[in-house]
Amino acid sequence: MKLLKSGLLLSSLMFASFISLSAQFELEDFQLSGTATKVNDQCIRLVPDFQYVSGSAWYKKPIDLNSPFQMEVCLVFGEKDLDGADGIVFVFHPRITTGFRGEGMGFSGLRPSLGIEFDTYLNYHLADPEDDHIAVMANGQTHHYASLVKPISIGNVEDGERHIIRITWDPATSILQVFFENELKVAFNGDIVTGVFGGNSVVYWGVTAATGRLSNNHEICIKKLLFTDASKKKSNSALAGVEFVPGTTRFSVNSYTQMDKLYQYLAESPDRIVAINGHIGPNDTQNANARLSNGRIKAIVDYLQLKGIAPERILNQKQQEKYALNFTQLAPGEKEIEALVFTKE
Repeated sequence: MKLLKSGLLLSSLMFASFISLSAQFELEDFQLSGTATKVNDQCIRLVPDFQYVSGSAWYKKPIDLNSPFQMEVCLVFGEKDLDGADGIVFVFHPRITTGFRGEGMGFSGLRPSLGIEFDTYLNYHLADPEDDHIAVMANGQTHHYASLVKPISIGNVEDGERHIIRITWDPATSILQVFFENELKVAFNGDIVTGVFGGNSVVYWGVTAATGRLSNNHEICIKKLLFTDASKKKSNSALAGVEFVPGTTRFSVNSYTQMDKLYQYLAESPDRIVAINGHIGPNDTQNANARLSNGRIKAIVDYLQLKGIAPERILNQKQQEKYALNFTQLAPGEKEIEALVFTKE
């Protein structure tokens, strides 16, 4: 980061957008349609082993693709191999709705949209490979000539077992990753917000499945969801900067009003927690700049605890990594310290 001539860090504090990261969930948070039914507290059967049916489970609140997300689930694709069909698609779309069934798997025909396909049936006319596969598709187009990521083999998944899937999105790098059984299968680099959704970052996400002449049981079991709830996002101008006395960890006189605003926002809801992070250069780890930055972070933490905010509501570095927080609100050299306040649901 940019340093003052004295070698001290910039003495400002900026609070970034208040966001809500969903870390816990209930199946009641999902809107079920078609044949989708709740199996237990974690699992949804999207379609049974029955011909010409479709089912979907959509998260009821929109998410913001300008912030990172991570979704970890288990998928079940049934037990029939050659005579089983059709697969499951993760769908992102501005509205809660489901596309065509059968080989469309509830994704076909949705525009604008992004689909992450787990296809278990060979449709020659769609340029499918022989193996079950993953592909990334846009705008409801299921023919692989138009796929953003061409089909990638995952072997035979119609074995009745639960298969672990993890999907991550990082808007800072524009990289979408798909892990299958903890192995990275897809790393798509592209501006999804602009390229797919025309600049609209607020979308709904859901999981769809369908059968046709051939069928299989398809289920999803939710393990972990981390994303920004767009329905709760607020302006990043809610709080102004907090300043320190130059070269010290002491707040300036005018900063206490701003600190009290942060305290008040946290005090309004016991579900709100805060993460505070410092921005230092790559060679600053052991020098005075790093010590000063860490001291100022500690001053913020101490002040909040003195006012009555419980220590467990202030995330340490390891906890921040667990929640995959993305501290990218500040331009290099702009400010020293950044805070994210969010709701752990």
